[in-house]
Amino acid sequence: MKRFSVNEWIIMGLLVVLKLTAHLLTYNMYEPHRDEFLYMAMKDHLAWGYLSVPPFIGFAGKTASILLGNTIFAYKLMPALAGVLTLMIVFLMVKELGGKTWAIFIGGASYLLSPTFLHINALFQPVSFDVLFWTLLIYLTMILARRSEPRYLIWLGVVSGIAILNKYSTGFLLVSLLVSLLLSPHRKILLHRNTWIAILAALLIVAPNLFWQIRHGF
Repeated sequence: MKRFSVNEWIIMGLLVVLKLTAHLLTYNMYEPHRDEFLYMAMKDHLAWGYLSVPPFIGFAGKTASILLGNTIFAYKLMPALAGVLTLMIVFLMVKELGGKTWAIFIGGASYLLSPTFLHINALFQPVSFDVLFWTLLIYLTMILARRSEPRYLIWLGVVSGIAILNKYSTGFLLVSLLVSLLLSPHRKILLHRNTWIAILAALLIVAPNLFWQIRHGF
């Protein structure tokens, strides 16, 4: 892995602080979105599936309430932290592609200042975690292709399983990434045995929700 310079660490640190501060200063400016009330309530009815969403958001709400109490701050902090983690992955992606100080700043600032992502990371909804997982899956695919290291296949499987427990639409991304690899010279890495380990890991993680869907008639 390429190492960050001191200047790059300073820039990344400043952008992370600005990202988190922006959400901490504004989390209580508006009442919760109506959907947020639904997701907050799910923590009191934990299950491996719900009518409208997979189970991840319910467990995220439960975690927030256990750590910080049943408060708006606790729930709003979760998407804010998801946004910070997404920003950090953006830094890693830029570095992996050979970007230096200015590229890291532009990439990070673009995400930080995007009205869309500022809005998304202000709401306790699955979409914040969805953006995080999609970004992470793309990053893992990137380093898998660039470094040809089969161990990243297993990480892809694990993250894929967790991401599906957050939103089923992750399947669209996984299909597109698979097709992209198959159409590229990197498809040979899919022949490694770790591919089957990755698939098994994803299936094991998703299995409780799949059984829940079967039990409830999908």
